[in-house]
This record gives sequence, structure tokens and C-alpha cells, in this order.
Amino acid sequence: MEELGKADQGLSPIGVTQPFPLLSEEGVLAIREELFSPHILDRCIYSTTHAPGQIRGISSRPGFAPFNEALWTHPETIRAVSEAVNMELVPIMPYELGHVNVQLTSGRDTFAKLGRKPLRAEAPVARPENLESKVAANSNSIPPLVPSTQSDTESEGEVSLRSPVSPDGKEPEPKIAGTTVPELLEPKPGQDVVGWHRDSYPWACIVMLSDATTMQGGETAVACADGTMKKLRGPRIGWAIMLQGLYVDHAALRVYGGQERVTMVTSYRAKDVMLPDDSILSPLRPMGHHNVMYYEWSTYRLDLLSERFKRQSEALKKKRGDGQGPWGEELVKKDEFKVWCKEQIKYLQVCAL
Repeated sequence: MEELGKADQGLSPIGVTQPFPLLSEEGVLAIREELFSPHILDRCIYSTTHAPGQIRGISSRPGFAPFNEALWTHPETIRAVSEAVNMELVPIMPYELGHVNVQLTSGRDTFAKLGRKPLRAEAPVARPENLESKVAANSNSIPPLVPSTQSDTESEGEVSLRSPVSPDGKEPEPKIAGTTVPELLEPKPGQDVVGWHRDSYPWACIVMLSDATTMQGGETAVACADGTMKKLRGPRIGWAIMLQGLYVDHAALRVYGGQERVTMVTSYRAKDVMLPDDSILSPLRPMGHHNVMYYEWSTYRLDLLSERFKRQSEALKKKRGDGQGPWGEELVKKDEFKVWCKEQIKYLQVCAL
């Protein structure tokens, strides 16, 4: 984070990790087979001007995508991502297990061509000469983060600062495609897989599900506070990086030459409920089934608050002990407790739908 000019932001000094192995070749094939199966493509494809090709919410219904659900909730997976950032993490909620970004290399026909085995380019393809200037221009106009002290409702008018996806009615309601994917938006020439944005959640595990050996482009770009950017070479297939994406502006750059670019993203927060959780739902509203997403968001936030209140109460009870301490001993520091309560009120406001 210090190298990115953001030493005073986030939960950790780590902005982005080095790539690390997460999935075996068999694991990649298994997740792709499930991911591109008709029952998932029939219900879980979303398309917005910000990210034309996405698959979301495949584990929001128990048993709908069993391999994906088992993968991201397995203790070994959680251990691996936690060790990568030196912090105990837990997945945000089932809806965000295995979000997928797909480059629409063949326009609306892309999803019909994808399957268990990754598509491989026959040879490296040169990038257009204007790529660097295009990306540099974008990186110098990266929007600021919406302050987490605002409620989800209060920040709706400013959510476009975080992402071109806006919940204020300008963006159409979620588009759910059939197997022929008729509702997919055609990407603009040279459009990145996902434009410049910050994530809705603190941590993201990004796994490469495509063969990157001959990939031209396809990097993850991260922005520095001085307006410059760094491009992170895409990890090899099955490998992952951890990104503190709520606090770091980033983009998924496109691949050139007809090769696929498929990445899977799962979002995390700190396991310790007493640590800050600046997650915000607004940017994701155009990309999900609202009834399911709102249910999961509400219950995760309420459960976290419940645990916080319980932990705070237990700390006060422990401080009092058997109640035989000195008369007049201060058990509750009034000013500190007042600040803590205000922080919980702000957190509850962000829960509002």
C-alpha cells in the first residue's frame, strides 16, 4: 500500500500479493465444467456497460454449483488466502463466491464457445500501438472511494464516483441471459474486461482460469496515488493473487488476438468482527438477483453486528469481574464508548437497502 501511495488506507499494508498456486489443472477443469454448464449460463450471466461479460451468484442457492461452493468454503482455501495476506479472512456471503469476469472476444457468441478446456491462442499476437496511451489516460482520471461513513442510501448519488455502474435508474435493471445469451451488450472496440473501479468488499482473491502462456495483454492494472499505474502480469492458470480491492483502484485489461480471458473472483472480509468492514452494496445492484442479494447482505451485516455487540459486552463484563473491585472504579470509558457506538450506527446505516 505504501508503494501505491496509500499507506494510511485499508486493513493491511499489503495492497496486492505475488501470484500463488491455488487450483490444480484438474481443479481448473472441474470449475470450468461447472461454470459453463447450461443451467448456470441460463440464469447467472449479467452484462453492463462497465463489465459486458459476467457470471454472478452461482452459489446463492445451495447445491446449484456444488463444486464452486465447496471450493471457496473449504478450510484449506480459506487458510491459503488468509496466509497470503497475513490476516484471517472469511468469505463475504454466498452470492460473492466465484464471481466471473469474461472477455467477450467473440462478442455475444463468446459464452457459447467456452467450456471445460481453456481456449489457447496458436501464437502471440502484437498489441495495438495505442494501448499504453489509452490505459494511461484512464489511469489519470481514476475516481475516489465513496467514504464508508455514509450510509448505502446516502451514497447512492455519489456511487458513480466508484464505478460507471449506477443504481440511480440510469443503468437498466439486471439482464439475465438464456443459453444463447441474447441480452449481452456488445463491448466497445478496445474495451477492457472490467473498467477502472474499486471493489465493494475489502479483499478479493482473483484466480486465472485461462491459459496465460501466450497471452498478450490481460494484466490487472492498479493505480498509484500520484496518477501513475502498475500493470500486474496475469498469473499462470490456476494461480491467484489477493488484492485489497476496496481501497485500490484497478482494472482488468483486455487480451488481444482472439484468446479468452476468464478470471474468477471471490470476496473476503476480516474474520475478526471488531476490525473495520467498509463494504458497500450500491455498485453491485445492477448485477444481481435483488431478493437473494439483499437477503444475504442483510443477514451477514446483522450477524456481524450481533457478534460485535456480544464481544463488547463480554469485554465489559470481564473488566468488572466479580464486582468486588474498588468503589468508584471506571468500568466504561464514556467518551470511547460513545465513539464506538457512533461507528456501529454508521455501519448499520450502510446496511440500509
